[in-house]
Parts: sequence; structure tokens; C-alpha cells
Amino acid sequence: ADGEVLRLGFDPQKKKGKAAKSANAIDRLVAHPRQAIESADLIVFSLPHHETESYLESLGQKIKPEAVIIDTGMIKAPFFRWAEQHLPSDRAYIGATPVQSEPGMADDDSVPSSDLFSGGLLAITAPAKTPQRAMAIVINLAKILDTQPFFIDVDEQDAVAAIAEDLPVLLSAAMMQSGSNSPSWREIQRMAG
Repeated sequence: ADGEVLRLGFDPQKKKGKAAKSANAIDRLVAHPRQAIESADLIVFSLPHHETESYLESLGQKIKPEAVIIDTGMIKAPFFRWAEQHLPSDRAYIGATPVQSEPGMADDDSVPSSDLFSGGLLAITAPAKTPQRAMAIVINLAKILDTQPFFIDVDEQDAVAAIAEDLPVLLSAAMMQSGSNSPSWREIQRMAG
């Protein structure tokens, strides 16, 4: 019917897909994205960074004309490059990264929740050629998620992601390396548990 929304979902980890269905985050679970990609008006990619290009490459030409593709990953420049390469020119793509108002509220095993991002931000990164209708969709998504739209340049987004995601890991690895080379390493291990 006109105005009706059908939320289709896919996750290669069947357990996560079933959890999303059980939590009513999606209406129907599909066995492969090909089963939904040709008719979808809006496609949300929530993929590990290293898988994004292969999905765009294998599905890009099958995506419905004038569909909008939203990537929720932290890193945007490679997504934009791959979308430019693998999507027909009449498909719009936008980066929209949801940010929780209280970081650390959920972990990978949590049940999906409709209010997970409530009160947070939706960091929006869009190429200059993004059609107005696609921008309206992503702004509406921010309203649905109860988040504040926050527009950010692709390079700024990637710099923020590097500082927030990669720098703590790098620093902890450097500290571990430094500690393990210490003459007091045995004592450090005992004290650290």
C-alpha cells in the first residue's frame, strides 16, 4: 500500500539476524541481500569496513534506480570511493554514523533497541552532488532515531574516527610493548592480574 514501509534485513551471522527479527527491528529476514536489493528504496549498510567494497561491487548494479544507500561505518572516504566506482550514477549514497548519547551502552551481544541512539547524534557526510531527496531521507532517519543531525566533512569524519577508534588501541599496544620490555615485567604481570 502507498506509504507502507517493509523493513527487510540480512546478516551473515544468522543469530544476529534472528535477534533483530525477534526484537521487531525488521519485518522480514532474507537469506541474501539480492532478495531485497532490486526493490529497496533505502539501503542501510552496517558492515565491517573490509566487507563494504565487495557488497557494493556485487550488488551495486542491481540496486533500484534512485535508491538511497546509507553507510553507517565510521570510515567514510573509502566508502565514497567504492560507491563512485561500483554504483550507477542515479543511486545516491550518504554516510550517516549514529553516535550514542551515552557511549558504551551496548555491546555486540546486546538485543537491538529502538532507543539505542535516542538523544545522540547522527553524523552525516554527503558528497556535494547528493540529491535533495536523499538528504531529506537521511534527515528524516535522524528524526526517527531521535538523534540530532550533525553535518561533517568526510576528512573530518575519518580523522575523528581515527582518533576515537584507532588511537586508543595503538596507545595500549605501545604501553603493553613498553611494559613487556621492562625489567619488572614479572611484577607488572602479577600486579595487573
